Amino acid sequence: MKKKLLRYFLLALGLFIAQLFLFNSRLEISKEDKQYIQAFLKDWKLADSVAAARRDFEAEFRFISALQDSMINGITHTFNPYNILGSVKYYYDTRKGYCYDRAALLEKTLRYCGFQTRHIFIYFDNTKNELGFWDFIKKNSSHAMMEVKTSRGWMAVGTNCNWLGLHEDGTLMDIFAMRKCIEQNCLQLRKKWNAGIPFWEEIHHRGKFRIVYGLYSRHGQFLTSHPLETWMNEIKIRSPFPDYNLRELLYNY
Repeated sequence: MKKKLLRYFLLALGLFIAQLFLFNSRLEISKEDKQYIQAFLKDWKLADSVAAARRDFEAEFRFISALQDSMINGITHTFNPYNILGSVKYYYDTRKGYCYDRAALLEKTLRYCGFQTRHIFIYFDNTKNELGFWDFIKKNSSHAMMEVKTSRGWMAVGTNCNWLGLHEDGTLMDIFAMRKCIEQNCLQLRKKWNAGIPFWEEIHHRGKFRIVYGLYSRHGQFLTSHPLETWMNEIKIRSPFPDYNLRELLYNY
């Protein structure tokens, strides 16, 4: 009996691991993306700054800040079809998008410029003071943002508002460090935002939000994993699984 249960457990574990890899996806930078990233950088007068962007932390901060300002002021807050997430050409032609579109555009542009990034999915429920595990699968409010790895470590980057995760005292902050400061009402950022509203000000219970690295959506319509989901789309079958990237999911542990 124990051996049979072990076989069933190993089979279930194997199927689970296979499913994880089969539906793993990532925002890849295509040749077309590179062309339009270059066009964005030229339009935003940042093309000449790319070469020196990684010189030291202050150069990184200035470049990321200028890129963020240009994107938030240049991409209007308008809904796009889910399946165009990450299409730099579409963003260039329309200049519109929500937080997840801005996050995708920032990630691709920063990666093109030599930075490492990681995507962040945030969810919260203004009717609750605390969130449990099952709240993840329930319909609640969410927000997409990202972090960039600087020479001093990971820094949180706003996508609906032009704040950056650097405290006035020089402490670099990822999203977890920021949440702690938000909860304790001690957040004093070096970059004072002047465009948009910080997402945490829309949450009724201070700092009560959950963070998931590497998750792009719960609805599974943003990214297409290859080759399985590509084939499913061809025969009009919608993926029932969220959009995620396995490598970035590991940052949650």
